Amino acid sequence: MADKYYTLSPTEEEILQRGMNDPNIIAGYFFRPSGASQGFQFDYGFTEKGKWQEASYMAIQKLMVIIGGVGTGKTLGIGMAAACWAITTADFRFLNVAQKAWQAKLMWDLIIRFSRDTPFEKMIYSMPSRPYPRIVLRFIYKGRLIESVLEFMSVDVNATGLFSWRGDWINIEEAGLLDNLNEIVANIVTRLTGSSPMGRPYVGRLSLISNPWDVPHLWYLFDMAKSDPASLSMVLSTRD
Repeated sequence: MADKYYTLSPTEEEILQRGMNDPNIIAGYFFRPSGASQGFQFDYGFTEKGKWQEASYMAIQKLMVIIGGVGTGKTLGIGMAAACWAITTADFRFLNVAQKAWQAKLMWDLIIRFSRDTPFEKMIYSMPSRPYPRIVLRFIYKGRLIESVLEFMSVDVNATGLFSWRGDWINIEEAGLLDNLNEIVANIVTRLTGSSPMGRPYVGRLSLISNPWDVPHLWYLFDMAKSDPASLSMVLSTRD
């Protein structure tokens, strides 16, 4: 936790600018531990066919449905993407929800682990785990205080408990485990409208990541996303 706000150097400001079209530039610097030769890289170790993390990071679509097996990097990929968005987007707000609170917290654990002894860690103002996990970033960029928040919590029964939340991006973790997924999605999308306190329109991004569970509405959303140019669907193979 930082005792005071971290001020980005001119070099770091340049890295953010260069990384707007290449998230690995941003991740490679801000998530590189001191003394390490390389920082975090999206799609690291994946085959060419299996690469998906950078594509989802850069996607212009508002709805993403990503279905893949164990080891396909779903939780880590979305979590690190949200962390990088939090650096590059002023007043960014991200929410990861899951059927159980501990499932949502897994992403918090991963981001905290990859941030240790890195420039990203210097920008963390607070990272409480109770009453629910959060990561609050506060840093100075070109003389301006930037604050972004990443939050992680249970979706509750039907997401009505989230009605006081509003922000840029909501991710549903293991969406296939939610029997009332249709109701939850209908309630959640209303939380992605409006503008930040500074007047910036919210990004309005909803992503669903899941193992291939036999839940009709999950596959309905996948098929809908596949046929809609405004949405993005991906099937990930553990083999890749």
